Amino acid sequence: MDYHVEQRAEGDTLVFLMEDKPWGPNYFRVGLDLSTDFAGESSFNLRLSHNRHWLTDHGTEWRNQLSVGQTPRFYSELYHPLIQKLGTSEDWFVSAWTELERRQINIYEPESGKGLARLARVSGQLGFDLGQPWGRIGEVRLGLTHQRWRITPKLLTVDVGDQLNQTWSETGVRLKTVIDQLDFANFPQRGYRLVAEAISGLQSGTNTRRQHFSRFELQGTAAGSIGAHTLNLHARLLQANQPTDSTQGPYTLGGFQQLSGYQQGQLFGNTLAFGRATYYLRLREAPVLTRGFFIGGSLEAGNAWDQRRDASFKDLRYAASAFIGADTGFGPLYLALGHAPRGGTTVYLFIGRP
Repeated sequence: MDYHVEQRAEGDTLVFLMEDKPWGPNYFRVGLDLSTDFAGESSFNLRLSHNRHWLTDHGTEWRNQLSVGQTPRFYSELYHPLIQKLGTSEDWFVSAWTELERRQINIYEPESGKGLARLARVSGQLGFDLGQPWGRIGEVRLGLTHQRWRITPKLLTVDVGDQLNQTWSETGVRLKTVIDQLDFANFPQRGYRLVAEAISGLQSGTNTRRQHFSRFELQGTAAGSIGAHTLNLHARLLQANQPTDSTQGPYTLGGFQQLSGYQQGQLFGNTLAFGRATYYLRLREAPVLTRGFFIGGSLEAGNAWDQRRDASFKDLRYAASAFIGADTGFGPLYLALGHAPRGGTTVYLFIGRP
């Protein structure tokens, strides 16, 4: 970009001369999720993101995400800023999106962690949103969503209910708000992030009549630092009133920094409460290809219940972890030790966000 001053009829005018940047309008990013507990439970997902900017002169974007591995997933969104003024604001957009996913679900005995069943869930989802960006703060969306999913058994040792081999669907209205002021997505050192989502509608299965459902999800993260020392606080409250689960399944807890020491997904239910306090120290030397190395630990508490009326502070499960971490180009990397008094002690190698 260059500039100069020109003499014009209206007086001295500052004129900018700009050239298009030599890269784009297609942008790609590669990520990796990998975890093992060194006891035979391992998984990986390779993630590829693609953004196509300026499909139209109004700034239309095409956003794509592809995951290959344990949880194959494809997500595509067409995001279009509106030029019409709605109410007192001009910053509005519409978004149409779709998602396809296949997930493996393991069901455990909550107390012992013994495996009871292995299920496969195939799901698809469509959505249409009207939203407003809040500058660098975040955005709010209101829209319609439709989901369909099917659960098939792969391994059963107990009766897990009558929901298997049925095709389920739900249609609802969704309101979602995201406020993100964290300075970094991984190992943030200051700022906060808040995500609130509410959805309500009708749900039905192959042999089940339509019934009303609703879900409310609230997540918050806050980070603050003194020098190289950082305290990161995270809380999550999830509540579902529904005849069966959804494409996301019942809410689950377990795994690294999600009650470390428990099996991933060992605790599940329609009501979930979880809190975590994490401390980490950023080391002075930052190796090549990383933002830095960190050492730290976490204290965790939470549980999941079938019904909201069953939720109680006295039922909370507790866990802790100690880790060495690095913020790499593929995502955060952890080598950690997790322990839960009612779960167990587990060593983790983890790439990705807990």
